[in-house]
Amino acid sequence: MAQQPLISVIIPIYNAGEFLRPCLDSLLRQTFTEYEAILVNDGSTDHSLDVMREYAAKDDRFMVLDFPNGGYGKAMNRGMDAARGLYMAILEPDDMLPRKAYESLWKEVEKNSRPDIVRGTYLTMQSSPDGVRYEWVNFNKLVKKILVPSDDYSSFHPSTWSALYRLDFLREKGIRHHESPGASYQDMGWFTQTIFRAERWCCTDEIVYLYRIDNPESSVKQYDRKFAVLSHEYEFVYEKLNETPELWEKVKTSLFMRFVCDHLAIYEILSEPVLGEFVTCVKETVQKIFSDVADLVPARRSEKWNWMLNKERRYPLHPPVPFPCIRYKRFLGIFRYKIERTSEMLELEPGISYPFRSREVRSFCGIPFRVRCK
Repeated sequence: MAQQPLISVIIPIYNAGEFLRPCLDSLLRQTFTEYEAILVNDGSTDHSLDVMREYAAKDDRFMVLDFPNGGYGKAMNRGMDAARGLYMAILEPDDMLPRKAYESLWKEVEKNSRPDIVRGTYLTMQSSPDGVRYEWVNFNKLVKKILVPSDDYSSFHPSTWSALYRLDFLREKGIRHHESPGASYQDMGWFTQTIFRAERWCCTDEIVYLYRIDNPESSVKQYDRKFAVLSHEYEFVYEKLNETPELWEKVKTSLFMRFVCDHLAIYEILSEPVLGEFVTCVKETVQKIFSDVADLVPARRSEKWNWMLNKERRYPLHPPVPFPCIRYKRFLGIFRYKIERTSEMLELEPGISYPFRSREVRSFCGIPFRVRCK
């Protein structure tokens, strides 16, 4: 494809198995056609590479890059290096796209004079005895507005794949994925860099992604083997943001709040034999990058945080008494505040209606969403 595409869709693939064809088919069905698809094979040992080559042979918008296994971050960076579009999108090989995903996002790009980032909402997908269950996750409380980072830099959930990113912005700011081993938590480092360095970004409440949450091979589920990666991701964020010391000074307190929430969540689900090593890793990271704000743990978290660091035994978790009409749902040991509506049907593709429950998330791990509007 000689003409410059408007969107470069990067798909990092490692042993995607049965999910890869539905993923690529959903990309082929897009009403928006001015894209290129960069399929980065990260050393797959199953039939994934054959499937990639099959799709590239029948559609010249698809390009295959074949590399030895280097991890998710390296695969994403290799895809970025090859990208020719004005904007970049991320598509995970076990997920899918609604038919008008990129059409909806591109309308926001043009409507808002090409901001650095455009974010949409998504449906989670989970298999059940009655079929696939869908739930709408709408984190974007301020839609149809141009946003700039808030003074305290509280931010939205790091759903990095439900967005478009202006490639010139990424390259000018030197934003890259962390090339850590495996495929766990690199989205946190990417999201933090993009949101904190963006000058203009906007949101839409259009559903632009179908996110699978029941893939047993998903790397983020390998908690006992991956717990240290999260702390290392925060160290990576520190290295990147501290390139501009005044930026780090502005955001470090908010990042520490999220660090506390993330690690308390992981602490709840680790098996007992690795807890000691986990706590040691947490202490080392706090001392390395958060030592000057380490006493700022919110009061509602301080008791559990201190208990974890002293590690007498696992701290018992008890849900708070819910407010009327508000339901709390356990999520990795943390309670998310949310509002649920009744089940609805939504037609995202011609002739296909998705049944789903709607939830509007007002905070993430106890951090309110606050952004300054421009």
